[in-house]
Amino acid sequence: MWDVVDAVGSAAGALLAAIAGFVAYRLYKIESERDRRTEMQWARQQAASIGVWIRDDVAPLDRDEDEPEPVSEPELTFVVTNMSALPIYRLSVHFDLGQDIALRVVTQRDVLLPGERFETQVPSEIEGARRRPVLTFRDNAGAEWWRDSTGHLGRTGHERPVDEDESADDE
Repeated sequence: MWDVVDAVGSAAGALLAAIAGFVAYRLYKIESERDRRTEMQWARQQAASIGVWIRDDVAPLDRDEDEPEPVSEPELTFVVTNMSALPIYRLSVHFDLGQDIALRVVTQRDVLLPGERFETQVPSEIEGARRRPVLTFRDNAGAEWWRDSTGHLGRTGHERPVDEDESADDE
């Protein structure tokens, strides 16, 4: 009879050890994911401080209703501002014209200092919904990033940025 009690006790101990191992593994996965997110946020910190937008230079801000509308060709300006405390390097403004079409580089610049603003005209011959100016740059740590005029930020080589909320759903 004591052999049965020993066997049941050994089996229960083995089961508890397996459960403890599983719980430890899950905690390790959760902590590793938390560390990965923290590291990703730290890596994105400077890149997230780069502002990009399109400014319409033709539309008047205040116009009387009696004034005729201007007939000039629309001119758009692509604006980049470095709001980080460090410079960014190898800026390239280009157009993403869609799949299977090469990127068209508008302008390039070697460095943009902290607090500095850079503007370039968007060519008017590129029309339609596919006209999406994109900035690529290298941060002070050497990582390459892209940011489009809609505000999306991602690492070069990635189609679009991974939201932290999306990566939490992968578990």
